Amino acid sequence: MKEFWLFRVKCASALLGGLLLLLCLSLSVSAQSAGTEGGGTGSWQVSGPGTTNVTVDQATYKTTLTYAYQDTAVFNGITWTLQRQAAETGTIHYRWHYSGLHAWFQAKAGLSAFVVHADNTVTETTLLPNGSVVSGGFDERGDVSFQVNAGELYGFHVYGSNYDYNDFLNGTLEFRDPSPQLDVDDALSVISVGTIRGTNPDLDNVTTHLSLPSAGIYDTSVTWISDNSAVVTNSGVVSRPPYNGDDAIVQLTATVTKDVYSNSKNFTVKVLKNSASTGEYIEVPADGTVQFAEGMRLVFEPSALSAGAAVRLDASSPNVSGTGLQSVGSAVYLTVNGIVLNSSHPAMLSFSNTAGADLSKLGIFYWDSSKGWIYLPTTVQNGVAYASIDRSATYGLFVAQQASISVTPQPGAIVAGTPMTMIPSEEGGEIYYTLDGTNPSRTHGFRYDVAAKPVIGAGSSTFKVFAAAPNRLDSPIATWNYYGTYPAPELSSLFVSMLGNITLVPGVYQYAVTVDNSVSGVVYSAAVTAPGLKLQNGSTSVTGTVYLPVGATVLTFVVSSTDSGQQNSYTLTITRQSSGNADIAAVMYQSAPLQRTGDSFALSVHYEINRLELAVALSDSGSSMSVTGAVYQGNTITIPQLALGVNTFQIRVTAQNGADKTYSLNVVRLADPSLGYVDLNHDGTVTINDVLVWVQTPVDINLDGVTNRDDLIYLMRQIQPLSSR
Repeated sequence: MKEFWLFRVKCASALLGGLLLLLCLSLSVSAQSAGTEGGGTGSWQVSGPGTTNVTVDQATYKTTLTYAYQDTAVFNGITWTLQRQAAETGTIHYRWHYSGLHAWFQAKAGLSAFVVHADNTVTETTLLPNGSVVSGGFDERGDVSFQVNAGELYGFHVYGSNYDYNDFLNGTLEFRDPSPQLDVDDALSVISVGTIRGTNPDLDNVTTHLSLPSAGIYDTSVTWISDNSAVVTNSGVVSRPPYNGDDAIVQLTATVTKDVYSNSKNFTVKVLKNSASTGEYIEVPADGTVQFAEGMRLVFEPSALSAGAAVRLDASSPNVSGTGLQSVGSAVYLTVNGIVLNSSHPAMLSFSNTAGADLSKLGIFYWDSSKGWIYLPTTVQNGVAYASIDRSATYGLFVAQQASISVTPQPGAIVAGTPMTMIPSEEGGEIYYTLDGTNPSRTHGFRYDVAAKPVIGAGSSTFKVFAAAPNRLDSPIATWNYYGTYPAPELSSLFVSMLGNITLVPGVYQYAVTVDNSVSGVVYSAAVTAPGLKLQNGSTSVTGTVYLPVGATVLTFVVSSTDSGQQNSYTLTITRQSSGNADIAAVMYQSAPLQRTGDSFALSVHYEINRLELAVALSDSGSSMSVTGAVYQGNTITIPQLALGVNTFQIRVTAQNGADKTYSLNVVRLADPSLGYVDLNHDGTVTINDVLVWVQTPVDINLDGVTNRDDLIYLMRQIQPLSSR
């Protein structure tokens, strides 16, 4: 709408009286409708990035610029220019309204008006300084005047920036000619629930005085009319109905006026009835609702009320030492009279979160002398906490930590029949769960019992679980999805002494091990742990001892599934290695061992012995022997004919693994003295003279194969006494 400022001045000075003034206004409106808005010519031109749009309301000539831009370039700042050419020389007045959202982090905005003169100089007026912090949105209004000459460019610069990862700029600039009627409309639009509610959360829960303005923007005046001034006066003073009465509904009408123009809008206000006081019995009205001044409310079931039903709340200082709880306001002890209050007839207790606590950690608790503060499932809406109660007790509103829980096994494919282990993290904690997919509660589902753990069945199953503990909020309900499968009939462990645990591979049922020859026997054990499996003995484990001969010994274990009927047979082959021992422990003659030097055995016998038997003791009973030059059977050597002197034999021992070893056996049959072996000088007697001959020429007299002093001793023993010569 065109504001012909100069025209209005001339008209006012030329015309007299109210009638002529009205005629002037009429002519002005007519000219504005037919002419161009704001003294400009041509359309508004906008430059700048993103999406922009310029519209002009043909009825009011209100011009609107909208812009939307998103890019990291917003970090450096973005400017839009809206301009047009002045149609005539003079002053152009606008009322402007700039609003928008430039994200949140370090969001800034700016607005200025400019005129580009004929000499290219620029006059710029700051309306909202560039760099004004507008995090979370902005809404600014004002007036601006342009001094222009015909043909000059004039308009607005719009600025925005932020350092938010959202990196967007959205805004709207509206401006129009000054107009009393439009001023009234704009002033009325500014009046809202948010501007008049005062400290109340809204107009539906009014308990304190309202803030009713008497003046609006653009020098407008505001008047208020209440249809129930006993509850809400025309100035916004609130008088609440008594606690045992009803809430009051009041209609408020705001009227905005400027010059001869006015406009109105209505607001519906709900004023809550007054609150009862603590420390005294309060009669409960028929609807069962009692609001207390301290921000607490009780709602009883009407059917639970008897005649004269009354309730009392007494303030109490909660003992939270060592609990981790943070009290929000005072605790209260509840006493009822003439009211049925139990699990079948619960009441609703609510606390206002007047301390502005963290709503996610807020809960209503009651005191249990044996356990501590017990959480009641709490709902928080609009800063008010609600919980169902079923007893007279001390109640309080607290900020608390959540209880926690650990559950095994982890979700996924699990062997059917596997038990679930649930452990609360807090002492005294309890766990509640369901198996049908519904949400558990203290009264719905099951309470976990470690002695009767739930098991995962075959197929799909869903466990929903939460933990409750003294001095803690309930944990969130956790959902655990399982798919139960029957276990394969397989061993879980197989043990062999001297070897330890055998490494089992799923799907492999034949195993083989080797032990040293020194291992003549082992202890074994096998077990299954998966539910529904058993061994051939009908148990889940088997233990035994087995003797190992040289070679292979096969053990068999059969695992069966009582659920699927399948079975697998395991074999364990234990191979005892052959011995490489080819040693002779001893060679015995008449139970006495022969003299041994290394691998040689020696024996001397009387000349009268011409046949003998020797017993050979082999170190390894599994080895065998053979003898060269003598008769042998088993481990017995028979020499049927001993020659005088040295008789030499070879004993060959063969071990189990084929290794062999050869030993020498020397048996000396001593000479018969009567055969003249000792009459060396051949004089028919054995005297010292024969000794002298031996000394000069030593010979093997005793026929033991060697010539040494044993021959001399033997000779001297044969010397005949003088009486026998």
